[in-house]
Amino acid sequence: MNQLIQKQNLIAINKKVIDYWNKNRQDLLLEQFAVRGEIEQVVEIVNSVGNSGNHLHDVIEKSAYLMGSIAWIQAFAGGNKRTAYIATKEFLQNNGYLLQVKSDSIKELTHLLYSIQEERSQLNFSTMKKIIFFLMKHVKMIDQDTKRRLDEFFIEDSKLLEYLGKEEFLKK
Repeated sequence: MNQLIQKQNLIAINKKVIDYWNKNRQDLLLEQFAVRGEIEQVVEIVNSVGNSGNHLHDVIEKSAYLMGSIAWIQAFAGGNKRTAYIATKEFLQNNGYLLQVKSDSIKELTHLLYSIQEERSQLNFSTMKKIIFFLMKHVKMIDQDTKRRLDEFFIEDSKLLEYLGKEEFLKK
């Protein structure tokens, strides 16, 4: 059974993302930990999908909606796309899967998250399907020993985290 998404977990992840960013990017500091009211909407969206009973399908669907809804709603004052990536990676790990985004796929993921953010009127289901497909290509099952060793998971993704904060990367 997959775990539900909880508001306090998303807030804690965003705080880590902001702290990590500000420690490593003194030239472009992000506002420290400000939450907008829309975070409940993220939790509601994610917990309303992925309930078919097929574990892998449900985890991928919830993961995609977690990633997409944080990027779309912009629930935090800063670091939303980075928070979306880390929260998704953590959710997958908690459900027995590992998200591996190699350098040749960073631009694709960045483009998807910027695309979903730009559609302000409603969550774009076409882009959501692309995020689901992206995750299906980049997720693999992990064993319990590997799962226990992934405590500081977001440090290894520093290059991706930096690109998710820069729209100009898409123009390269």
